Amino acid sequence: MRSPAEKAGLQPNDRWLEIEDQPISFQYQLKQILGQFDAGDEIRMRIERDDQELELSATLAQTIPPLDLQSIGIYVRGDAETLRIVGIQPDSPAAVGGLELGDQLITLQELPIVSRRALRQQIALADPEEKLRWKVRRGDREIDLETTVVSIAGNLRALPDDDQMFPTIPAGQWQTAQLALPDVANQIRYYAPETDGDAPLAGLLVVLLDPGDTELEKALESWRSAAEKFSVAVAVIASADEKRWTPAEADVVSRAAAQLANRLQLDRSDCGLTGQSAAASFAMALVVAITETEAFSGIAVVTELRPPAVRLKENDVDLPLQFALPVTEDDDLPSWAGVLPRLGYPIIRTGQRDPQTLLRWVRTLSRL
Repeated sequence: MRSPAEKAGLQPNDRWLEIEDQPISFQYQLKQILGQFDAGDEIRMRIERDDQELELSATLAQTIPPLDLQSIGIYVRGDAETLRIVGIQPDSPAAVGGLELGDQLITLQELPIVSRRALRQQIALADPEEKLRWKVRRGDREIDLETTVVSIAGNLRALPDDDQMFPTIPAGQWQTAQLALPDVANQIRYYAPETDGDAPLAGLLVVLLDPGDTELEKALESWRSAAEKFSVAVAVIASADEKRWTPAEADVVSRAAAQLANRLQLDRSDCGLTGQSAAASFAMALVVAITETEAFSGIAVVTELRPPAVRLKENDVDLPLQFALPVTEDDDLPSWAGVLPRLGYPIIRTGQRDPQTLLRWVRTLSRL
């Protein structure tokens, strides 16, 4: 909660009624009224939320710090009424704060938890200088706990020590299958367990092949062992033209990811994207991640990438995206990556980009 609006308690879908007794009906009026005040001024606001009128106040700021997405290091499963912790990152704020496996999350900041997506956003936007207040159900008791938060950005985090979160899926249940999309020339293969298996998958990584590579079975071969180890499905997609990827194919990749996620019972927060080896495949992956925002929550690229001519907007708090780069220090980041933190995109330093490292990274995408 770093912006004046967030500190004042404004929420998505609030409707402005007045600022300092001046009515607001259009967005331009909001800008005109705020232009009358200086940084440090406190303003009174009247808003409508869920058919109720509320009065709030906010202190204006000169600038707004870049978005810095936060985490407490937990993995959860279930719906709003049965949202339980199934994994805790070692040495995370959750572990230090006393949260335990099996805890059912009831409230955060004294407000009911309505969904995993809403919980993710509330944690991601938390103020690093303030503690989060939790109420959890542990057995037949309700317990109040507090945790700090930590930035998502930084070195690739360790996975939970236990295997309760995603039990190992027997190798015999894994298979290679084809995905066919109507009126699409791109070949698509994926390696995943049979869809009627009981054990849940941890995620999905989509790999865009280098232009001209049509040996999809061979491309999948290098991923199979790591896929089974980390319970992450892998899909490979070939370009329609043997010489290049085209911007129009971004929609194809997005549709393929959506169908696979639905088939494998995953959602956006479980899905990552990367290229194969040539710069063209990574450039296309970046185009997809930027333009098809509802498909992926993470993209892994190489430092040698020359970013395509696609405008990079500020990271969307509703559909956040993170970047994984094979470096160990920020000093090793390429010059083009300097803009990412300023636009609110966390950079995960993976050190390497071999299959095991990348699928371990995909496992962390769903961490809250």
